[in-house]
Amino acid sequence: MNRPSPSGPWLDTAQLAEYLAISVRGVRELERRGVLPGHRLGRSVRFSLPEIDGQLRNRRQPTLEEVAGAVVEIPAGPLGPLWTPERAAEHLGLPSAEALAQRARRRQVPVYRVSERILRYRRVELDQLLGRDR
Repeated sequence: MNRPSPSGPWLDTAQLAEYLAISVRGVRELERRGVLPGHRLGRSVRFSLPEIDGQLRNRRQPTLEEVAGAVVEIPAGPLGPLWTPERAAEHLGLPSAEALAQRARRRQVPVYRVSERILRYRRVELDQLLGRDR
């Protein structure tokens, strides 16, 4: 499912599902429960990209360094497609998604909570963590 990146600030359900790396069904369920702010247009639902990003930024779990007062540059603009724990763990060279989750619980890795159980990671921040410039 290779859809082009959304050009405007509004996403349909399939585009948001790709952006958040969850299923279309998952997006619909999170919208129905009020976790994701959707705007109804007749029978369809549209999502404001700035609104979704703002909500995710508010749900970002900082690292211990950030809590201690270290200045960490969080790039502005859209978060970009978020990564699943499996993809983020592979990128960091960790043995499993559980190893990444353990580091997130210890606040060693910044994580975005889409919902109570859905965690996502941002490549730019993972690269900063590794000391890479990309």
